Amino acid sequence: MLIQRLFVCVCLGLLIALLPSTGRAKATAHLQSTKLTEGDIAVLVIEFENNVPSLFPLDTTPLLADFEVLQVKPSLRRKLKGDKKVNILRWEVELYPRQNGYLSIPSLKLKDQQSPELSLRVDDRNQADESKQEFYVEVSTDKDSAYVGEQIILTIRLFHSQPLSSGIIYEPSFDGVDVYSSGPDQRFRKIINDRSFTVLERKLLLFAREPGSLEIPAIEFRGEPGSGRKHRIRRHSSAFNLDIIPAIISSASNHWLPASGFEISQQWDQKQEKLFSGDSISRKVIIRANGLAAVDLPANLLSQKSAKFEVYADQPKRLNSFDDSGVRGELEQTFVIVFSEPGQIKIADTVIRWRDVSTDTEQRVSLPGKTISVSLPAIKTKSQNPEQQNKNWLYRITNQSAAIVISLAIVICFFISLWLSKRNRSSAAFNRRKLRNACMSGNISVAHEQVRNLAAIRFKNKPNPGLYDLISNSDSPQFQHQLRKLDRAVYGVAGESWHGDELWRAYRQLKSVHLSRPKKHLKQLPALYPR
Repeated sequence: MLIQRLFVCVCLGLLIALLPSTGRAKATAHLQSTKLTEGDIAVLVIEFENNVPSLFPLDTTPLLADFEVLQVKPSLRRKLKGDKKVNILRWEVELYPRQNGYLSIPSLKLKDQQSPELSLRVDDRNQADESKQEFYVEVSTDKDSAYVGEQIILTIRLFHSQPLSSGIIYEPSFDGVDVYSSGPDQRFRKIINDRSFTVLERKLLLFAREPGSLEIPAIEFRGEPGSGRKHRIRRHSSAFNLDIIPAIISSASNHWLPASGFEISQQWDQKQEKLFSGDSISRKVIIRANGLAAVDLPANLLSQKSAKFEVYADQPKRLNSFDDSGVRGELEQTFVIVFSEPGQIKIADTVIRWRDVSTDTEQRVSLPGKTISVSLPAIKTKSQNPEQQNKNWLYRITNQSAAIVISLAIVICFFISLWLSKRNRSSAAFNRRKLRNACMSGNISVAHEQVRNLAAIRFKNKPNPGLYDLISNSDSPQFQHQLRKLDRAVYGVAGESWHGDELWRAYRQLKSVHLSRPKKHLKQLPALYPR
């Protein structure tokens, strides 16, 4: 009985295996073209029917013997097969033949299935004369050797005598080289051996950072011609090397500037004809260089140290522009010079050495300095000070018989006004618009009032805060300087000129952190003028 049952099971199993099954996975494969020319790309398309809609990686290892696998594009779609939904897993594989002749594409394993084997024919192409080809790539540089940091113009040209429907140039990658694009691609036509070619030209700017041999690898193009026959092509240029020469930095210079042109200029901005201790002037320095990117131009050139003045540097502004000769870098930086002592103050010359790569010689440019006369501000006499006159009047009143009564009244009024002032200032609202209008119209009293209101708000827990609390807790030298000038002008220091627009500009440039809560243990800058 047991033997009979086993026999029946075996027969049923064989019968099921011989019957066609609609649920079993199937694999198909085909080539978009079975005949190629050397340089063309073969496209292998594999489809696999599966009940489960799940893509899985395709093992292309068997293809590597005769082909370079350029790209694998997986996709998934569904279709109805009878009354059932079937998932079609698809892989589109781009293959570049390693040799010419008849090549075999081996089968690939897809779960429990194998794709069919295919054959491909690759014909020779005449590589001796590129002008006889329909598509080819040329790469050149403007020099065979260059210094470290010197501009190298790499020109990539794609020639095609037949139209292209699509394509891409794969730019090379470098280690230790800065790469810039000099602008959009250019297209033009060129006649070569009586044949008309469309040329796509792309320029890259290279700046090597290490000496030695720089390899320019083969530049690759992949595309699809616009002809009726659908196929893909791959072309690449030849690789070559450049010699990168070490930088030559002399003991008299801290900068290495290899360029084909270099210039430096300056603009002095002095608002007052006569300068006093505490005043400032600005000096804008502009550097332009051909063949150097803006990032390589030196900043903070005015670093002269002196006990008679301080130099404050703004952040440099950098700009690159491009033309057929490459990059032109520009740097612009403004320095504020604040004088703390009177006298004949000498701003020294600035000398920059740079390497002229067109003549391979060292050149130098000079930024002339300036001798500036700074005077000591005079103090106004007592007769010119209304507060002092009031004090004298009070002094005379105290000599009279009613001095005691008046003095008591003055003391009482003083304390009442002090209490009212403290209450008003603690509740005063800083008005930004009032400060701006006062600065622009030159109304020093309103500007002084608004600044004191600002101090009262910022330091509300401190009794009688004033300008010097803002000065001591600000990180902006320009704002500190303008507050001191306002204070000196309010209290009538002779020769002190106040420009409200400068105070407003310093306040606008001030970041919120400059007027944050009072800083503890803040290292103070020395006074910008004697108090």
